[in-house]
Amino acid sequence: MEMLIYIVSGGITGFLYWRYYGCNNGFCIMGQNKYMSITVGALMGFLVVSSSGCAQPDQQASTQDHVAIQNAVVLEDIPAAAFAEKMQQDDVILIDVRTPEEFASGYLKGAVNINYNAPDFADQIAKLDPTKTYLVYCRSGMRSGNAGKILSEKGFHTVYTLKGGLNAWTGEVVK
Repeated sequence: MEMLIYIVSGGITGFLYWRYYGCNNGFCIMGQNKYMSITVGALMGFLVVSSSGCAQPDQQASTQDHVAIQNAVVLEDIPAAAFAEKMQQDDVILIDVRTPEEFASGYLKGAVNINYNAPDFADQIAKLDPTKTYLVYCRSGMRSGNAGKILSEKGFHTVYTLKGGLNAWTGEVVK
């Protein structure tokens, strides 16, 4: 409906140009043909509709891109050296997703134990702040990888997992 309005208004504009301005003053580019003026006006109205229709998706995409950037999720499996560097940063939370028995046998300093296999795992991670940076590890990297995926799906913005788990860790382990 909107397109029809633009086409009709373009046709009317072309006619009015021909009738009152252009051709009466000797500036008629269509050679004194009112039908040509109406046709050109209708085409101009169509072009206005076409070009305005193209602008809206770009504006929407740009808004969507901006929101996506703000809500970007980092989920990265990093080697032990990079994991150790991240542990030194302020405001990071270190999570050991092994069982309590595995945790008692040795863990990384400052780690919190949230058992990936526990039935209340989802409830425990729901209590965490999704805007913080999380470092997640397990014995081999399998459970921490799965836990990292769950955290990112729940809206946690920055999650790093230890590639190879504690098996790949060469640093200090608290016993």
